[in-house]
Amino acid sequence: MIMTDFHMPEMDGFELARAVRKEEQQRGMVRTPIVALTADVLPKTEADCMAAGMDAYLRKPFEMPKLIEALEIWNPKAQHLRRPPASKPRLSQPVSERDGDLALRKNAAPEPVVDRSVLAGLLASDAGADHVDALLRFWDACGNGPEELREALATGVSKSVREAAHALKGAAATIGARSLAAALSKLETAARTGDLSGAAHCLAEVRVDFARVCVHIDAMRVAESPSSAALKV
Repeated sequence: MIMTDFHMPEMDGFELARAVRKEEQQRGMVRTPIVALTADVLPKTEADCMAAGMDAYLRKPFEMPKLIEALEIWNPKAQHLRRPPASKPRLSQPVSERDGDLALRKNAAPEPVVDRSVLAGLLASDAGADHVDALLRFWDACGNGPEELREALATGVSKSVREAAHALKGAAATIGARSLAAALSKLETAARTGDLSGAAHCLAEVRVDFARVCVHIDAMRVAESPSSAALKV
């Protein structure tokens, strides 16, 4: 079974799927299930996946039950390898509510820096230590994101900026950092249209949200382990 993103260097997910299907046909191989992992929400995304030879796709951020369902459907031989969840997953709100205008309603509660219901669904766990571990892994991989975006902008290559923003956006959405993901989405959109000046303007908002996420991770980490050293932005 293959699980792949769309946006990757040198060969994207669609090209990968087409290449796999071509080799299977040429060599008479058994069909390998291919599941796309994507933050794209365009109406034609599913059709594009099927046309490239993929079998299904999961929209990021996805929760653990959705991943388990995909594995059970497309890779049943691996079911015995799964460990039972430590606790019953707490599902986040439906996409129609999560991504709507609820946060903009009058008297609505402030949006959390990190929505822990997303982490609970992703990890199938409500344990603070598990959440901190996931957040620290995000920071290790993406904590230098603003500087990487600045360097990409300095090259003047829209594609490099768009790809960097897209990767960071997906990671932010996966941990439930919605405000950061939204800021990165704005930057990605500007880069996609070739508006590097607009993308550079968006970078200021991205830096602020990255700093907020850093403070949030620090607070959670100290709550779990008071002797921990602070993160650096």
